[in-house]
Amino acid sequence: MKAEKITIVKSGFYLSLIGFGIVAYSIITSYIYKDDILPSTSFTGRCLIQQLIDVTLWITGIVFIITQDIVWFVYKHTTKERKDFSFLIIMQLN
Repeated sequence: MKAEKITIVKSGFYLSLIGFGIVAYSIITSYIYKDDILPSTSFTGRCLIQQLIDVTLWITGIVFIITQDIVWFVYKHTTKERKDFSFLIIMQLN
C-alpha cells in the first residue's frame, strides 16, 4: 500500500510538472507573438475583438476561482469514511 501511495505521489508530481511546463510555454509564446495574435490597428474590429477577449478572460477567471473555492470547501467538509470510499473508487477505475 505504501509503494502505491509513493507511485501516486510521483505521478502527481510529474503531471503537475507537465502542466506547469505547458503554462510556461503558453505565456512565453503569447509574449513573443503578442503583435501577431490580433489584426493590425488599421482593422476597425480590433478594439471589439480585444474587448471580447478581456471579457472572456475575466468571466473564465472568476468562474475558475469560485469553482476552486467550492472544491476546497467540499474537500474540507468531507468525512474520513467518505474520503476512503472515494479513494477506493478511484483505485478501482485505474
